[in-house]
Amino acid sequence: MAKRFLLMYDFLHEIGGIERLMCTHAKYLLSAGHRVKLLFGSIDKKLLSDDIYKGLEIEEYGPKIKEPTLKLLGSIIFKNKLKEIIQPDDIIISYSFPINIAIRKFNNIKIMYMNHFPN
Repeated sequence: MAKRFLLMYDFLHEIGGIERLMCTHAKYLLSAGHRVKLLFGSIDKKLLSDDIYKGLEIEEYGPKIKEPTLKLLGSIIFKNKLKEIIQPDDIIISYSFPINIAIRKFNNIKIMYMNHFPN
């Protein structure tokens, strides 16, 4: 039975290593027949036109604040939008320490995938 995976990271403001890794993971999961959504606390909408994101479902869950740092902080503290997105049977893959904090109260299966320690 296909599961829905939520791949979560703090922000999408560049196409770097973690962003590419998330896309690779998403495409593997999609090819295995699962549903996948990439969630970011803050998104630079100009980047969404890049071919790497073609065919992927992407959503921003952070508050409607313009300044990126405040937006990121708000996305960790105010999780109301996440409550609307995350369903009880979703599997969450976290790619950063702040996301681990944001999802700690959800009772979903969680996978903490970190390439590096927080600065």
